Amino acid sequence: MSLRLRPGYTVVAQKPSKTSPSAAVLNASAASMKVRGCNKSEKVAISSSCLGFAAFKKEQLIEKLVCSTKECENLQVERDALRAERDDLRAQLNDLRREQESLRQALENVENRMQEMANKLPPQHDAETSARNSDIVLPEFRQQTKKGRQPKQTSTVAAVTMNNDDSANDGEKTKKRQRKRCQAMVVEANKEVSYADILRVLRTDESLTTVGQQMSKVRRTKNGSLLFELKHGREANPLTSALEKALEGKAKVSARAPITTVECRNLDEIATPEEVSVAIREMHGVVISPEAIRVRPAFPKGTQRAFFALYKADAEKLLSKPRLQVGWTVCSLREVIRETKCYHCWRLGHNASQCTGPDHTALCMKCGDKGHKRVECVSQQKCLDCSGESAYGHATGSYHCPNKRAAWRTASK
Repeated sequence: MSLRLRPGYTVVAQKPSKTSPSAAVLNASAASMKVRGCNKSEKVAISSSCLGFAAFKKEQLIEKLVCSTKECENLQVERDALRAERDDLRAQLNDLRREQESLRQALENVENRMQEMANKLPPQHDAETSARNSDIVLPEFRQQTKKGRQPKQTSTVAAVTMNNDDSANDGEKTKKRQRKRCQAMVVEANKEVSYADILRVLRTDESLTTVGQQMSKVRRTKNGSLLFELKHGREANPLTSALEKALEGKAKVSARAPITTVECRNLDEIATPEEVSVAIREMHGVVISPEAIRVRPAFPKGTQRAFFALYKADAEKLLSKPRLQVGWTVCSLREVIRETKCYHCWRLGHNASQCTGPDHTALCMKCGDKGHKRVECVSQQKCLDCSGESAYGHATGSYHCPNKRAAWRTASK
């Protein structure tokens, strides 16, 4: 607080006494100040300003005292809570110690009881005694049967022979059982129609109840089309027309059935796929599009061969009468057999997953020796399927091999 004094007047403050804080505050008042050259009104103003400052300081001290008192009370409450928590933890620790002591006593009792039972048991047999007992063969158990029935012969010798046979066959590969594939139908929907709508239409159509009875599974293919799998022995060709009629252009229906390739031989040099298609439809009643027929030049010169793929049922119907009149020529029909070769034993008729023959994967396909490949081979050709002098001059699996020709004749029958 600023004080206005006349020019030439000074205010001199004395040092506060060290008796008490209240005395120090009073000493700082107007009574402890010596004013030289001041009148009475100025002295009163100076003393009143000093008393106001002392009252302000007193209020600050009182507020600090109240705050410190509240903090002390809070700390006392926290201390009491911590002491109570400590007492609870001590009580829990005492309970755990008592429980540990009781468990230790129970364990000692169990050990003492086990020791008493072990003392009551007879002495154990040694290794020699157990070995002698293992040589003892019990008499064969004969099952009681009804009159006129013979019990099964289950001797130890038979069991040993069976185990030996099983162990001998462990290293050999057994022939896997092939799963017969069922025929199926694939429905490819247009972009405007969803597959859920197509399935709903097919299931709600009353005319397709007999078709639904021949189904076994309905699922999706990899590209998202609908796949209807039929039961064993059911054909997909008669059902495709019924599904196409029910969908009415909303989707494309195609059958998935075993396919057989047929060869038509001895065609003249001017025969066309359209003529072959018309001849098949008129003579055998099988419909095939000209685009599916491939015509190639053949031997002897001036002749052609036609190849086309059919479903197995249609192919059997066509091959039941293996003759076809195309133009002025009577052609012969035969099934094209694709050879199945095993790259494990190099023989025909099966795959490597079904092979039970010797492993030839590390051998050279030209000479049959180890250590090199066919590209690096400089030896003479040798067939592993033939023996003697007939083994030389051709490689294994060659068309010059008489064993392969015999296997080919057997497969083509």
